[in-house]
Amino acid sequence: MDFDALAQTWDTKDRMNRAQMIAQEIQKEISGETYHKALEFGCGTGLVSFNLHLVLREMTLADSSGEMIRIVKNKIRNYALHNMSALQIDIVKGEALPSSYDLIYSSMALHHIADTQKLLHTLYSHLDKGGRICIVDLTQDDGSFHKSETGFDGHNGFNTGDLANIFEKTGFRNITSRIIYQGIKETEDGGAPYSLFLMTATRKG
Repeated sequence: MDFDALAQTWDTKDRMNRAQMIAQEIQKEISGETYHKALEFGCGTGLVSFNLHLVLREMTLADSSGEMIRIVKNKIRNYALHNMSALQIDIVKGEALPSSYDLIYSSMALHHIADTQKLLHTLYSHLDKGGRICIVDLTQDDGSFHKSETGFDGHNGFNTGDLANIFEKTGFRNITSRIIYQGIKETEDGGAPYSLFLMTATRKG
C-alpha cells in the first residue's frame, strides 16, 4: 500500500472516531502508571497519539511514510504541543530507533509487517526493563478487510493465541488480550465486519 499517496485523505470521520476509542482503551490499560517516554510505531497521521498527549509525558510518533510524518509535524505545530515529536524511520528495513522507551504502542500497523517476530524483537530491544507494549490490531479474517486495497501484502489479521505465542517467544511476559471494538468496513461488495483486539505485555524488569 502507498501510504504517502493515502496520507492527505487519511483522516476520515470513521478513522478519527475509532482512534479516539482505541486511545481510551490504551489509557485504561496504562492507568495508574507513569510513563516518561512513549513511542507510537506506525503512527500514520497521529490520530491515536493526539488523543493521548495529555496522559503521556514525552511522545515520539514514528512512521516509514514521509507524507504521514509531514502531516503529523504540521499538527504538532498547529496545536503547539511540546511533548510530542515525529520521526520518519523504516524500522522494518533496519533503521535504528534513536532511544529506548518505557511504553510502545501501535494501532493497525502490525498486520502490515510480513515478519511479525522480527519486528516484535526490534521493539522489545528498545523497550526499557519493566516497560509495556500495547498493540491494537485486527482479529483474523478471510481477507475481506483489505480485499479492495491494491498492494496489500500483510496479514489478514491475527489469531490472538498464535500472536501471544510469538510475544512469549520474543521475551515478553504478562501477556493479555481482549476484543475492544467491532465494526463494519464499507467495501465494494458491501460491508465487511471486523473486530479489533488490544494485546498488552511487559518486558521483564
